[in-house]
Amino acid sequence: MKQRLGLAQALLHKPELLILDEPVSALDPEGRKDVLMIIERLKKDTTILFSTHILHDAEQICDNIIMIKNGRIKWNGTKSSLRQEFTAPAFTIETEERLPSSLSSLPSEQVLFHSPYKATVGVKDTSQQQQLLQLLVDQQANLVLFERKQHSLEDVYLEVMNK
Repeated sequence: MKQRLGLAQALLHKPELLILDEPVSALDPEGRKDVLMIIERLKKDTTILFSTHILHDAEQICDNIIMIKNGRIKWNGTKSSLRQEFTAPAFTIETEERLPSSLSSLPSEQVLFHSPYKATVGVKDTSQQQQLLQLLVDQQANLVLFERKQHSLEDVYLEVMNK
């Protein structure tokens, strides 16, 4: 309730800029949802800068992301440009039978085996995606799943911070 009251007080004078520090920390799931919905509505008329360690929240409501490490900006830009720069396309493959042995011949940094039936394969471009699919067709793999992997903001954050 104190956090909601503090947010209400900050909004009384309709500020052009609202700075929030961990606005949903220590809230229960319902309270978190309420505050995030308020922020989502406010961002149409107010510039909001908020800090958080809960990247799922930032992923839900932020348009632009700034990542800071040791007082230095490591990334500043839109979510989409962040994902484009730091996440290579990858596909999750799952088959009814064992994965084709030819997947093992791909470079090890490209393939992550989850089980004998499931793997994630990184590709550099669409031609590699087509080659991968052709390899599976040639091997007569009985596909259950061939899906582009969606990288979370946490995945991207770890990549940015380790660069």
